Amino acid sequence: MSTLTMTETTTTSSTTTTTTMTTSTTTSASAGAMVAFSEDTFYRLSNEYLSTNYSLAIKNENGILSRKLNMTLSKDDGKQYWQIKRIPNADDWYWFACRFLGKDVRLFFDPWSEINPLMAEADDTSTGQQWIVKSMSDGTWGISNVLWGSGAQLSTHIDTLRLFIDMKVNMRMKWIFTEVGKITAADDFL
Repeated sequence: MSTLTMTETTTTSSTTTTTTMTTSTTTSASAGAMVAFSEDTFYRLSNEYLSTNYSLAIKNENGILSRKLNMTLSKDDGKQYWQIKRIPNADDWYWFACRFLGKDVRLFFDPWSEINPLMAEADDTSTGQQWIVKSMSDGTWGISNVLWGSGAQLSTHIDTLRLFIDMKVNMRMKWIFTEVGKITAADDFL
C-alpha cells in the first residue's frame, strides 16, 4: 500500500490555514475504478464460491502438467502464482501469466471453444489473452475477456473445480486476489 500526503497552505491578510490530506492506494478500489496491481508481485486467485481454500492453478493430469486450468487446494505452489500485468494504453486490461509456465505463456480464451480458458504462448495482439479486471463493490474482482466484454465472466462450475466463461452473474465469478510474494530475477518475469 502506498500513501500520498498533500499539504495545502492558504494565506490571507491576517490568517494562515494549513490543510493536510492523506490518501492511500490498494487493490481494493471502488467499483469501476482503474485497478493497480504491482507487476513485480505474484498473486493467488481464488473465487468467493470456493473461498481462499482453493486457487486457480495449472492442471495436473495424471502427473503431466498441461496448459489447462482448474481450481486446487491453496498452497505454496508456483502453479498457483500469477503475475497480473497491465496492457499498455488500455485501462483495466491485463495479461495473466503463471509462474510455473513462465512469462511467455498467458491465460487465454479461445473464441472457438467459447467456454474453457487455458494457457497459450504469449501474443500481444491476441484479444483472447486480454482480460478486463473490474472491482466489484464488495472487495472482490470480476475477470472477463476482451472478446466478449464484461457480460462474460471467468467462473467455476458449481459441481467441479473446472473454469469456464459464465454469462450469468453469481458468486463463482467474484475473484479474490491475494499477494503471495515479490517476483525476483530468478523467476525471469521482470
